[in-house]
Amino acid sequence: MIIFTIQNFILKGLQPLTQYHFPIADFGEVGFLMITIVTFILLYFLSNEKYLLFFLTAVSFLFIATHLHPNYPNQMTILDVGQGDAIFFQNKNGKTLLIDTGGLAEHGSMKKQNYNITEKSTYPLFKKRGIHHVDYLIITHDHNDHLGELAHISKYIKIKNIIINPSHFNQEKLQWIQNIARSQHTKLLSYKDISFIDLGAFKFTLLDTNIENSADPNEHSIITLASIDQTHILLMGDATEKNELKLLANYRLPKIQILKVGHHGSQTSSSTSFINEIRPQIALISAGRNNVYHLPHPTTIQKLRAIHAKVYNTADNHHINIEFNDKGKTSYQIHTEKAS
Repeated sequence: MIIFTIQNFILKGLQPLTQYHFPIADFGEVGFLMITIVTFILLYFLSNEKYLLFFLTAVSFLFIATHLHPNYPNQMTILDVGQGDAIFFQNKNGKTLLIDTGGLAEHGSMKKQNYNITEKSTYPLFKKRGIHHVDYLIITHDHNDHLGELAHISKYIKIKNIIINPSHFNQEKLQWIQNIARSQHTKLLSYKDISFIDLGAFKFTLLDTNIENSADPNEHSIITLASIDQTHILLMGDATEKNELKLLANYRLPKIQILKVGHHGSQTSSSTSFINEIRPQIALISAGRNNVYHLPHPTTIQKLRAIHAKVYNTADNHHINIEFNDKGKTSYQIHTEKAS
């Protein structure tokens, strides 16, 4: 009992350290070799009672390991967050942008939602890539399946800027976001004040298709046009057919190669006229396996296949990763894995 009491005392004393996270990127076999070599060096210093060298080497290695990341390509990833949205962009210089966080569907107060999607799905991928921060987080609208994981993500990584449409936000949720932003020293911005983001190879334009008098939060979704070289990606949030009509009427869109399908493939989005107008080559859908809404809807899938778009769904493909070649032309590769 004395041993267990001492153990519990030590664990309790070290508990505050759990708020700090040190993501070490996956460097494959080279990284494993380096860790093995450093471990033997540290053991050598210990066995020879060279404690100062041990301490300096351990601290130096930890600092280098947590601040070094592999030379990743320019890439975007549709994260598998179940029945929700989370889309991550990362350029080869480590600049990052996240659209939505995922989260559980609406069930009462947000404070009661303790299930941590970030811990199980999002953070493992960030950790593998050595991601310490997100430069920009765009929250498309105020539904929980798009913002519910904000509190969890902000505990694992630093979010520098959060962008929302504040004029059409549930006040309780807006206050919740403001409190998180304040506690994490994060800038909270309106998408109307920052309609263009330059992230190196990636350029992002935030499009205004608000249906002003609508009580439907989906119709206040921020739509994002992402471009890299000659490849253009349209990310629809949960925008409806009304937003699609306004988008086509108010903007002259470039040729869209990749579409993040609106509202998880629901019938309320992806009208025939809209799909036939933009005619994407790739259609990406974020939906949960065996979700209660039975999304994506078969009619939406049929529309996409009618224009010969290749459809990827997180329910079947887990994380969907797209790498963009740095060749100044339209060129990309899609990598998926079978969902468990």
